[in-house]
Amino acid sequence: MLSLEITYDGLARRITPEGTQVRIGRDPECEIFLSGDPTISRLHAYFSASPQNWIVADAGSRNGTHLNGVALREPAILRVGDIVTIAAYRIMVLATSEEPLAETATAVVTPERTIPGLSKREVEIVELVAYGLTDNQIAERLFISVKTVHSHLDRIGEKTGQRRRPDLVRLALQHGIGAR
Repeated sequence: MLSLEITYDGLARRITPEGTQVRIGRDPECEIFLSGDPTISRLHAYFSASPQNWIVADAGSRNGTHLNGVALREPAILRVGDIVTIAAYRIMVLATSEEPLAETATAVVTPERTIPGLSKREVEIVELVAYGLTDNQIAERLFISVKTVHSHLDRIGEKTGQRRRPDLVRLALQHGIGAR
């Protein structure tokens, strides 16, 4: 059983698609139909079941598919807690087997990650820094300009006193952000 939480524009929905191949894209025939964004390909990506795992793969999309912040270059095994990003859609894996969803969901649904004094967006930037993304990659992932990333990093530095990337990684880890 594959169970997912799809978040877009602040709204989240949980789904459990059927079958062993789950197509994702803006084509209404896809099992996971992502509407409202022309940067999403008609068939953008897919999940497929192998004997022991679920696999995610980009379907040759123009704008790419990301797994945990890293562009997919080849198919990858999905694990509970993984996040697949397609444009502004965020797909979190809640379950990948016959385990009861309630038990699995309890393990991955955590309180909102916070760092005292920082906004949700600033915490998101710190998390992406902790995962090793560059300013350009952060801008691309969040659909903002590099200049906006720099502004956020400047404000984070003013608020926390942490201006170097290694210091921001330590700050994230101290608050349980970025580590698995």
